[in-house]
Amino acid sequence: MLDDMDCTQARQQGDVSGAIDANEVQQNANIRFNDALSSCGRSLRAMVDAGATFSRFDGNSRVRGFAALRIEKTVDEDIALGISAIGSTASNRIGGFEDSQVADVGANLQLYGRARLDEQLIGGAFVGIGHSWYDFDLREGGLAIDGNFAGDRILAGALLRGEFELGGRPATVDFAISHASESLGTASFDAAFEDETANGVELLLGNVSWTRISLPITYSPFGPENAEEGTGLDTAVGLLCEDLILANGIGCGVQVGSRLWHRDENGDLLFIDADFERVSDITRLRVHAGYSFEIGLGPDIRMDAGMGAAPGGEARADLTGMLSLRVGY
Repeated sequence: MLDDMDCTQARQQGDVSGAIDANEVQQNANIRFNDALSSCGRSLRAMVDAGATFSRFDGNSRVRGFAALRIEKTVDEDIALGISAIGSTASNRIGGFEDSQVADVGANLQLYGRARLDEQLIGGAFVGIGHSWYDFDLREGGLAIDGNFAGDRILAGALLRGEFELGGRPATVDFAISHASESLGTASFDAAFEDETANGVELLLGNVSWTRISLPITYSPFGPENAEEGTGLDTAVGLLCEDLILANGIGCGVQVGSRLWHRDENGDLLFIDADFERVSDITRLRVHAGYSFEIGLGPDIRMDAGMGAAPGGEARADLTGMLSLRVGY
């Protein structure tokens, strides 16, 4: 994740801020907006982000390393344009096989823009392309399969945010839509079972697509504004729609989330997130804790660490972890 939350400035000055999030695992991207820029005062900014993530889902595990570069230009106080490039490599293990190794290398490039349309309204959009290379080696009993395939993806999305006050406290209402599609092409593999072998087998994999529409209302019942020192709480509730996994069409449901956070005088941030989503028959509950802090090399160099879990009922909980170093200019 590329973020400029450490660069803060009063929202009433009309500046626009935000972040471009790209997720190599889910192969999608979306724009997130902060309420304010910082007192950096730079019209051209650059940020490098590198680190590693870990996840375990339904018995499958993944370790991913990534590196990202983001360059953003402020055209005037109301318009910002940027480009973000992300590269990553991952090693995966699939629980359904006795021995498995799935590796991939991917690259994404996104262009984005943000604009303050009036005093209480912000809009933005992004478009991106990506490519990934996959290699797999699967073994179970006397069966062995190894091969490779590649995928091309397209990402696009837009967001509209309205800002208002509720009981003297800041609140926002957002409309966000994002879409990602990937053409996986043809997998080529060799297979062997006991004494029989087959080489150069090809399998058409087809396309994968994902659309997500979000309409949340976010409210901060307490806490300092403009990234000042203190403790705060942000809450969100709203509508959520996304592609159905086992059927054609889009299903809709609800989303509820909250973040309890504390920022100290140095800008170090400690937070705990809890999110609940239910769309059609799919329910997701996630808890995540993170810490962003300076490492003693200046305010533009920070370390981010996080750990999350999604309760799995009778099964093991799904786990995620992240550690990254961010360098901004």
